[in-house]
Amino acid sequence: MLRDGYLTIGRYRGIPLRVHVMTPLGALVFSAFRFEPGTWLAYFLLILLHEIGHALLVMRYRLGVLSVDIQAFGGSCRWAGPATAQQRSVIAWGGVLAQAAVWLLTFGVVAFAGPPRSWFWRDFVYVFTTTNLWLIALNLLPFAPLDGGEAWKITRFIGSSSSVGRFFDRIRSLGRRGLRTRSTVSADEARRIAKAFEDAVRRR
Repeated sequence: MLRDGYLTIGRYRGIPLRVHVMTPLGALVFSAFRFEPGTWLAYFLLILLHEIGHALLVMRYRLGVLSVDIQAFGGSCRWAGPATAQQRSVIAWGGVLAQAAVWLLTFGVVAFAGPPRSWFWRDFVYVFTTTNLWLIALNLLPFAPLDGGEAWKITRFIGSSSSVGRFFDRIRSLGRRGLRTRSTVSADEARRIAKAFEDAVRRR
């Protein structure tokens, strides 16, 4: 049923999957108005998987997912619930983590089976690998409405009790003591930074 310009094409774990009527235009722009059905299909699937990545983390926190929407130039995961700031930051990472999983899987298949021979699958693989990485980098830029505007706030919630937190606390404390105004770091400070980093890596 068409509603508000969206067509519901199915459900995932009860979540409506909706596609806006202008989505084909976005796919055409994405392929520079060339006839590239492999690019179009990969574009659509990549957006869908990105938004499902958000939805899975929303459900992980027992919040309500209203719909997963595919639009002409992106998508959205509509959800509601009393999420904390930390949960919102984690949820923001869901999309790019799903894209990273797509990249790894596609890279593994190509490494095992070899590059595709048909133009359709070459375009498909190109979107799932090269274009995918560019979109991840773009989406992680640290400002809204991109996911990076919320995702990078996760650094605020790294507990000072953890080894990783202590490492970042040490770096911040050195900066507060005027490290930025000096051209060198003392040997003692260098040893403390190295030890904090080694502890952080060892205990993760």
